[in-house]
Amino acid sequence: MTHPNFSKRKDVETAIFDLKSIIGNIYNLSRETIIDDKSTIIPSDETLLSRELLTRLRRSPVTLQVLTFIYRRGAATSRIISNRLNLSEDHVCHILKRLHRWGFIQPFMKTGSHRGAKSTIWTPIGKPDPENVQKAIQEHQNLSKPKYRLADILTQELLDDYIPRKPKPEITYREILIKIREYRIPFNPVDVADIVAWKLQEHGVRVWR
Repeated sequence: MTHPNFSKRKDVETAIFDLKSIIGNIYNLSRETIIDDKSTIIPSDETLLSRELLTRLRRSPVTLQVLTFIYRRGAATSRIISNRLNLSEDHVCHILKRLHRWGFIQPFMKTGSHRGAKSTIWTPIGKPDPENVQKAIQEHQNLSKPKYRLADILTQELLDDYIPRKPKPEITYREILIKIREYRIPFNPVDVADIVAWKLQEHGVRVWR
């Protein structure tokens, strides 16, 4: 499912334009070569956005959405992308493999606890920004915590059921707290409410405090 704010033709064309600009800046600043999945060395001044790939991206807005997200953020895991763009993680993983096969992104490193499965941090082709990678690691770890997972569930319930019944996409912080306390959660309600409020704002909902 495509993010609701990324479904119109104009949004797709704007993302294509932005992506061209981002990739152009990367290659203007870098004189490195790229090695694709067939170990073929590609000159650094050769654009990634060939006519064929542009056509593929226009036909797949969700793939373009994921690619644009990675280039804007500089680094991300499948869990981060799934959470931010409201897509299933399996779908995101499939798209990431496709983008890697096309030569747009690269697996940079693994992150996660030593006990659980590790996730790949994906970055644009070239030298990753250490600050962006660190932010991705922190966000991924946060999303792996029970408190954040609960906030995800509550946010989705509010988006699916509670907020659509309102005249406008808005909610008060007090309403969020009331909804959270109905669950009798084992966490500080205020901590979870802060996360839910932030997530709702990411989805275009105004939160009144």
